[in-house]
Amino acid sequence: MDLVARVADFPRPGQTIAGTDFRSLPGGKGANQAVAAARSGAATRIVGCVGNDSAGRELVEFLGLAGVDVSGLRTVDSTATGRALILVSDAGENSIVVVPGANGCTGAAEIDFVPAAGDVVVSPLEIGDEAILAAFRVASTASATTILNPAPARVCAPEMLALADILVVNETELAFYGAFEAREDMPLAEVSAAVGKLAKRYGSTVIATLGGRGLVAMAEGEAIVLAAHAVEVVDTTAAGDTFVGSLAASLAVGESLRSGLRCATAAAALCVGRVGAAPSIPNRAEVRAFRERAAPLA
Repeated sequence: MDLVARVADFPRPGQTIAGTDFRSLPGGKGANQAVAAARSGAATRIVGCVGNDSAGRELVEFLGLAGVDVSGLRTVDSTATGRALILVSDAGENSIVVVPGANGCTGAAEIDFVPAAGDVVVSPLEIGDEAILAAFRVASTASATTILNPAPARVCAPEMLALADILVVNETELAFYGAFEAREDMPLAEVSAAVGKLAKRYGSTVIATLGGRGLVAMAEGEAIVLAAHAVEVVDTTAAGDTFVGSLAASLAVGESLRSGLRCATAAAALCVGRVGAAPSIPNRAEVRAFRERAAPLA
């Protein structure tokens, strides 16, 4: 559950500031990505854990209404539902602290599905390595595509990164996994070089999302650079998750990577113009209408 406070700017260490708005909204990276995939038209099932509390019940209800199959969710009595404490500045940027709560109880036992060839299995890092490894191993034997969004960035099992067919990272995560110091507005040539090194290291497609600057991807030795749509930014909280879920849905219905990237970029652009995480994620019709009226991407 996302606890979102609006602020003029982020507080400095030791500083107390007044917020201008507060909302409690359904969120979580896995939930956001599942909602994005479902709203993009893909049959979507989520695996994870919630607490036996009002937040958990609200999340399950919200996901079900969004068209997500929630039969893979387990209720944990001993731990509260996870929370994300989110500050959103007037510039639309965000700062987030995630407390996994019950979702941290998700383990290999929850991986009770067998994907079909052509399915897409997606995971962020808000559950443990054991569960992700189990899901990706099953996917690899079934010829399903695996997408890892290694966020929040942390040290994780090398096998997990190697099992991912596609890695989706932002600039901070690219620096973390590429073992270099993150710099604001790193030149695209340097981003491209870092993406290429990461792709070569893990033998996967790597996509680096760069916010308002678009994205850089490396797929089978081919570099793809795509600009972002110019939009008014209200709240960037779920933009990355919207991108991941939309991309997964496109790939699941057989679209090319390049086509999926364009669709995901449009979905993320719509998302940042709205407040909140999962409630801000657009559906397929909205994305189609936006692409029809928007200027073509470079």
